[in-house]
Amino acid sequence: MASRITSTFIHILAVLLCVFCLPGTAVFFIHSFVAVFLTVNTWFPFIGGFCIGSILYFTLLKRFSAFITFEHELNHAIMALLFFRKIKKFVVTKRRGGFVEHEGRYGGVFGDLLIGLAPYYLPSLALFIALLRPLIPVVWHLPWDACIGIILGHHTFNTIDEITRNWTRQSVRVGRSRSYTKTDIGQVGYILSFLMISVLTLLLHGIIFVSISSGYFGIRDGLLSIVQRGMNVYWPMLTFVFDKIQDFFFNDFFNII
Repeated sequence: MASRITSTFIHILAVLLCVFCLPGTAVFFIHSFVAVFLTVNTWFPFIGGFCIGSILYFTLLKRFSAFITFEHELNHAIMALLFFRKIKKFVVTKRRGGFVEHEGRYGGVFGDLLIGLAPYYLPSLALFIALLRPLIPVVWHLPWDACIGIILGHHTFNTIDEITRNWTRQSVRVGRSRSYTKTDIGQVGYILSFLMISVLTLLLHGIIFVSISSGYFGIRDGLLSIVQRGMNVYWPMLTFVFDKIQDFFFNDFFNII
């Protein structure tokens, strides 16, 4: 009973946190994306790579279901490792999907949410390469940006397909076993999945774009702006509600009595 109450509380807290961060992450993503297109030296290789990655996905990679499943399960595993959880099983099949089994409770319910939805928001390879960009010589930036574009081109359309397939509460078969379970999104729930995927996608893609245009200082400023914008949007609303409640209890309520 206590664990269920804790889980419900964490889910509610996750919803509120996503709602708080959504305006800031949306603006951060837009500004970061636009910044890439301010100079031809950044947008040309990125867009060229993105087109190549998209073509590769639709003409080649999409046909290899085992590779797509491997990438899906790898993102689960990466996020589990970030929460210091031990990977016990990593199963990939050609036609029946796969699964990752891990042990440890670091991060608790919140960690479970991030691990469960990782394939739908985490551009792991593109993010890793983008975070290395400020450290490499300028002469490598053009091919580096093209590489980021190629990976994101594949990731974008693969993620859209993944979300479309898994946006259901119907049970699916688990790897080679005979057992069935709900999809990742079905287990988390539609509302929380939508909010978490949206916020984390905007955040992580914004970090990728700002790494190309501004480097680490841009990431720092962007993260601070997300918090500041959330406060600017919601603090006046909270103040208004608090004032109304205060007026009711200290004025209207006593007048009624």
